[in-house]
Formats: sequence, C-alpha cells, structure tokens
Amino acid sequence: MSGKRTFKIHWAWVVLGSSIMTLFVTYSIRIGAYSVLLPEMIKDFRITKAEAGMIKSAFSMTYLLFAPLMGWLTDRIGGRKVISLFCLLLGGGTSLMGTAQDLPISAIYYSVVGIGAAGTWVPIVTLIQNWFGEKKRGLALGILSPNYGIGFGLMGVILPGVVVEYHWRLGWFSLGTAGLLLTVLNGMLLRDHPGKMALSPWGESGGEVTDKMTPPSQRIGYFEILRRGRFWMIGHSIYYGCRKSCSTPDGWTGVVWIPVRSDLAHVRSLRKRLFPEGSYRSRLWIDDHFLRGGRHDQSSFDRPSG
Repeated sequence: MSGKRTFKIHWAWVVLGSSIMTLFVTYSIRIGAYSVLLPEMIKDFRITKAEAGMIKSAFSMTYLLFAPLMGWLTDRIGGRKVISLFCLLLGGGTSLMGTAQDLPISAIYYSVVGIGAAGTWVPIVTLIQNWFGEKKRGLALGILSPNYGIGFGLMGVILPGVVVEYHWRLGWFSLGTAGLLLTVLNGMLLRDHPGKMALSPWGESGGEVTDKMTPPSQRIGYFEILRRGRFWMIGHSIYYGCRKSCSTPDGWTGVVWIPVRSDLAHVRSLRKRLFPEGSYRSRLWIDDHFLRGGRHDQSSFDRPSG
C-alpha cells in the first residue's frame, strides 16, 4: 500500500507572507491613513493645511534619520529582531495618534511612526534574499512590491466609512492595533536564515544547507566605504538619474548605475533580477570603469534597496 504524499509549504513562503502583511500595514499607515484622516484632524485641531504639513515633516525627518541605520542594525542583530522591534514603535506611535489633541503632540507621535516605518523595508528585503534562491528572488520581490499600492488603495475605501460612522481616531487606533499585532506575528514566524531551520533557500539548486553570510575577512567597514570616491560617484549617478527619471512624461523610469566587471552574461542576469520583464520601464546604466583591476564583494550586488 503506497503512502499518501504530503504537501509541505517551505518556510520561505511563511516569511514572505509575514513580510507582505508587515508592508501592507506599514504603507496603510504611512500613506493611506494620513491622506484620509488628516482633513478631519485639521477640522478638530483648527489648524491650516500648511501647519498640518508639520505632522508629515516630523515623520519624514525621523524616517530619513533612521532608515540609513537599518542595514547596519540588521547585520548586527538580524532582520527578525529589527522588524519586530520597529513594528512595536510603528503600532505604538499610530495608536498614540488616536489620542492626540493638538498639532505639536501629533507631530511627536507621528515622528515615532516614522521611526517604526524606517525599520521595515531593508530587513524584510534582507530576509527575502536569505530565504529565496538566486533565481527565485525576483519572483518573491515581485509579489512583495505591490503592497505599496494595495495598502494605499484599500485605506481610501475603508477609512472614509470609519470616519463617517465613528471618528477619525478609531482609524488610527485600528491601524495601531494592527501594527502592534505585527510585533507578535513577526516574532513568531520570521527567521533570519534557512540554515537555522536546517533548510535551504527555496528554489536553490542542490541540497546543501547553507547559511549565506559574507565571511568577516571579506567585509568592509562602513567608514571605509564612506571614504571611497567610487561610493559617492555611484550615489550621485543614482541621485541625478532619479531626478531625470521622475521628470519624464512617460511615467516612472527606474535608473540604476551598477559597477560591474565586463561580463555580459552577468549583466543580463542582473538586469532580469532587478527589473523583471513587464514590471516597468527600466534603464540599466553600467559603468565598467570603477572596478577594473579592483576587488569587490559580489554579495553587495545581491541586496536591492527600497
């Protein structure tokens, strides 16, 4: 008598599912809730639209201050702890927004939300890179990316009804509760590396269980990176490229300047991974000059930024 086949879900998909929920709630709070609830807050606080902009500015300032540190923190303590901790700040700050009575307090509370939101994208992408094989990361990131529009769109449908039937404060309380629940969800489901569960990344060829980490001897310090001229050259190229792309009449165009060696096969593979066909228009500017005759850590090109 033949045994029945059992269907098992690879834990990579559990990690992806938890990541989807996290980004959905994050963007719902970051964009959807603010856009819908702000007009009602302006009425109750009796402030101008210009003054209300201080609330968003407080969010943006803390987000910009903390976002660059997330990669460093993820490398030190792991994506699971970073996401869980910052979801606590995300949910707590959002819940406090429901108790705000004036403009200054709202700005302080929303700045806490900005800190929490800063700790989601980078560690989540890091976990996806760890849990999915090289040829499956594009699929996973493609599934993950639409949460920006979904969170914003659904809040535009759900929250107006909440405001009309109840109060704008309930909108903040509801999303704040969701953010706090993410702390528990991510703490239970996320794992930093498949090797810790005796698994291989999903879609990776071969049966070896690996915990892909860059050996300490191949790592480079952050201050050393900042002292290198090629780092600033790459940064400037991305900055000016994005400025040009945002002004094009045919919509968003992703511009990336990637220093790679003269390997056409590698370039084409990298382009497919970064810009899946049919997702959006892309231009890949490749500069071979930077790394000729120099060494680089190939893993640095395997972690996209968001």
